[in-house]
Amino acid sequence: MKCFILRPNFDCKTKTGLSWATEPDAKKILIEPNDGSWDPYNDVAYETGGNTWAAAGRLTDQSKAELTKLYAIAAGARASLEQCHVIGDFNTSPRVDTAVDKAFVEAISALDPSLIEFTQHKNVIDDERGCPPWDGPVYLATVLSTLPSYDLDKSDLRLATGVKKTREGSYRSCGSKRIVKASVASENLLWRDAYTREVMCTQPVLDVINALGVLEWDTREIEVLED
Repeated sequence: MKCFILRPNFDCKTKTGLSWATEPDAKKILIEPNDGSWDPYNDVAYETGGNTWAAAGRLTDQSKAELTKLYAIAAGARASLEQCHVIGDFNTSPRVDTAVDKAFVEAISALDPSLIEFTQHKNVIDDERGCPPWDGPVYLATVLSTLPSYDLDKSDLRLATGVKKTREGSYRSCGSKRIVKASVASENLLWRDAYTREVMCTQPVLDVINALGVLEWDTREIEVLED
């Protein structure tokens, strides 16, 4: 049994981040923090856990409504995004940071429609070229399951202290060793770890991603032990 963390591949020329702006040209008008308006980096809320470290499940209706007012900016690509399928990557913060194309939606949904919530978003711009990244629709991607994956007794993880309220319950790395419980890896395909908020998957999801040709994401294999 194999388990993987999904992480960005910074060597890929079509690797981008996903940022938010009030206008299509992010170089001119960025969302300013603490200006009193709804902030996509700090105010996104989920049906479980709101916008805390325990955030899980679907986006709230209010968050979806607020996001429709904003432009999602694919920033930093060194090549055209025409042939890629993803924008951004799954961050550990409880915010929306990943968008995908129709082919990605169809492939993952065919495997299991309960893995990711896909929310169509109209205003998406390739910042390097000043145009939409693809001809077809773009969807914001939200991983739905959050599970306590790691065996904390065998992993180099430590409960973070002295953190702000929204990060209470987070775990920090104190070494490289990671052990995932077999009871989690054997029964799930794609989920977010409850301790670190890393997005994990097993081989069937990785096979779908590889078959699509998603080069913008890399993986780290994590050891799995019976619990």
